[in-house]
Amino acid sequence: MDGGDGQYRRAGPAFARARGLVEGNAHVRDRTIRLRMGHTVAYGGVDLARPMADLSERDWARAALVAWGRGGLPAVAVEPLAAELGVTKGSFYWHFSNRAALVLRTVELWERLATDDVIARLETIDDPADRLRALFREAWDRIDFLRAEAAIGASAATGDPVVRPVYERVQSKRLDYVTRLYRELGAPRARARRLAIAAYGAFLGSVQIVLLGAAGLRTDGELRAQVRVFDELLIPRGTDGVGGAG
Repeated sequence: MDGGDGQYRRAGPAFARARGLVEGNAHVRDRTIRLRMGHTVAYGGVDLARPMADLSERDWARAALVAWGRGGLPAVAVEPLAAELGVTKGSFYWHFSNRAALVLRTVELWERLATDDVIARLETIDDPADRLRALFREAWDRIDFLRAEAAIGASAATGDPVVRPVYERVQSKRLDYVTRLYRELGAPRARARRLAIAAYGAFLGSVQIVLLGAAGLRTDGELRAQVRVFDELLIPRGTDGVGGAG
């Protein structure tokens, strides 16, 4: 934990940047880390192998995001993360004032990797139907991605003052983007929104099914097979599929 400081605020250096003030710096200067994070299209994969002195704020946030998906928000704790990264707590305090700052940085990283970067990639595809197909493949790519979504959503549901605002912002971004795709396919505004809610509801439902460990969605292969069903149900075929009352 963060030593009792419960205030959530943005990350900032708590120690002077002087090399000698960083705990264990001389010990870790030439060490390397090899942290293997589960790959997802949205989160990406990373295999870090570089001097400890180069360990960045983003590296801590990535490690925290993986831990969050595995064990919920309580798993985002300084000492276990430091042990996994192979560093002392001094490396953490080089970048963050407390655990709360790490939580904020981590949920903001999730927002970028799982939403902003995904949308940016999709925008390179011209056809909106192809964009929807690509989105479905990104969203339902890996079981561990859905588990991370479930863990962050659970934290937001408790009313966590840092997580909930970011989570709600992400939901709004995603729904607005999918609505826009259906609009580009020719759906009237109100119908496009309803189609977007149906598509996003299917995603959130999958998150819960994975969380429960239900049969049929326990492996990445089963998840990807399900995408074909979503393609059939959620991507309109021709103008009749997106029309209807607005």
